[in-house]
Amino acid sequence: MKVWKYVVVSVALIMLLRFGGLPTGNENLFNTIGVSFDAVTGIITTISSTDSTMFNFLFKAGAGILAVLVLVGGAAAVSFVTRAQFENIILLPFVTSILVLFVSVGFNLMNHAYQDGHSWTAAIMLFLMMPFTIGFILALAEFFRGTD
Repeated sequence: MKVWKYVVVSVALIMLLRFGGLPTGNENLFNTIGVSFDAVTGIITTISSTDSTMFNFLFKAGAGILAVLVLVGGAAAVSFVTRAQFENIILLPFVTSILVLFVSVGFNLMNHAYQDGHSWTAAIMLFLMMPFTIGFILALAEFFRGTD
């Protein structure tokens, strides 16, 4: 499977689990895009793009746009020196952060299952998530080698 399929499936699973009311521990991801949840029920309380942390970083903070431009310029310089494709250098933090987020959500859900006394649920989750995570890592390796 291509790396983008893993990214889309991972984000969809994270959102499905969070919308289902499970404590996934990724509230910062939803705050970045402006979605807030009730802590007890898991119901969406507010949706506002102008109150999101990403909007505040890019447009309300004075140096937000400048920081993004400097990062893109730095990535272009690194890609010129390493002869890598420029797009891969820019996409690297995005794709790997989705992988780290997916693993952390799985870890948080397994901890939640252990705290509730359902260790068998955590074992099933590990059984289902481990092959997906390994496939994601292999797809990342193929993507950055250029054989995707």
